[in-house]
Amino acid sequence: MEDLSIGADISLPTLRNIEAGNPNTSIGLYLKVLTAIGLEKDITKVAFADPTGRQLYDKKLGERVTKNK
Repeated sequence: MEDLSIGADISLPTLRNIEAGNPNTSIGLYLKVLTAIGLEKDITKVAFADPTGRQLYDKKLGERVTKNK
């Protein structure tokens, strides 16, 4: 794990958060790890495994509506 954290230029606690699937971990950090192990092209697979995100994208939500005060 130490070698991977060094190769990805992230801390060991951050790598542990990634392994645990911590939702507060940024996607950029996942990409750093994937790059360090030569799997950066697999980042596209992440989007296919996100049914909620896919539904929101497919709805093509319009502009944000704000309430009048």
